[in-house]
Amino acid sequence: MDYLELCTVLWDELNQHYPKELGEVLECPNLEYSYDFIGFIEQYEALSRLIPNHWTVIDFGCYVGVQAYYFRNHIKYIGVDPFQGPRLRTENSEYHQLSISDYFKLFKPEPGVNLPTSTFAICNFVPAYSGLIRESFPNLFIYYPESDKKYGPHVDIQKIFKNRRHAE
Repeated sequence: MDYLELCTVLWDELNQHYPKELGEVLECPNLEYSYDFIGFIEQYEALSRLIPNHWTVIDFGCYVGVQAYYFRNHIKYIGVDPFQGPRLRTENSEYHQLSISDYFKLFKPEPGVNLPTSTFAICNFVPAYSGLIRESFPNLFIYYPESDKKYGPHVDIQKIFKNRRHAE
């Protein structure tokens, strides 16, 4: 499924299952979404199939949280972002309107201490804080398409999939 098809499916699913919440999000002034762009959802859709449903997912840089839909069957979805506006609320979602650094200062997240050991951290297209998240969470996904001096280059998922398609 290409990106536009994935957007169309997600818009349809959100409209069917969360019409009120979606309406509130879409009424937000200066929303950075359109029919053919709903965020960087390819990674979230794939991760939702890989992360076991009995896990908690914490998403650093969640914006309005439309990706929470992909994790609606997980134990909990926690979104962290300073964005001031409505968010897509699912039955298991919880949001913290904080910067990532403020979240770490206030909650001092540590799987096995104040979060379940079965917690998976996501930092998708958020350029800062990858080191802090890497050091705090043993189960994580960090993606930003530029080099990180301390941890080396990030994986370019689109390039890998494009090369795989050409090889088939």
